[in-house]
Amino acid sequence: MRNEYYNKTELKQLGFTDLIIQKLNIEPDDSFKNYYGYITYCYLKEKINAIVESETFKTLVAQKRHVSKESVQKAIETKKQKLLDLINSIQITVKKVPNVLREAIDSYNNFHESLIDEDGEPLKGYDNRASYDDDEEFLDRITLNYIRHNLTEYDESLSLLIGKVGKEEAYRLLNKRVTEAIKQVYPEYFGE
Repeated sequence: MRNEYYNKTELKQLGFTDLIIQKLNIEPDDSFKNYYGYITYCYLKEKINAIVESETFKTLVAQKRHVSKESVQKAIETKKQKLLDLINSIQITVKKVPNVLREAIDSYNNFHESLIDEDGEPLKGYDNRASYDDDEEFLDRITLNYIRHNLTEYDESLSLLIGKVGKEEAYRLLNKRVTEAIKQVYPEYFGE
């Protein structure tokens, strides 16, 4: 007898929703108490299969899919916009320090010294040390990185993006805003 019926879960797998069941005025053909004591409604397979083949059902399912795609896209756009609004609302401050180049060089060197292999040797490619004698482009780059990661809330703000919809665009916006803020405080590290 059980093979003659669909339960509600099986109807949903066929594309039915509660709204479609209601619109088509589909009533259960039988019911029984399940193992947990709840009532399980059963629908004759022959009746349901005929409904599934009907144009009315196919139209309702197509409309549901269309609305679902639109709803999903709208939800995605809303989440992206909320994240961008959040990034735009962050107040970005840049600390001014007297010898930022010295701090950047020290930070760079300390970081690279910490990268060692199991024998205590510097990792290949990370054994370079920065100094005042390095070329200006390199020193500007490590100084701007130092400012971004140590003298702003950049890293804390990045954590707001983890697992969020629209994080790529929000990352670009955050990076741009932080760079602009740094440029206001340390214009000497930016070209003309």
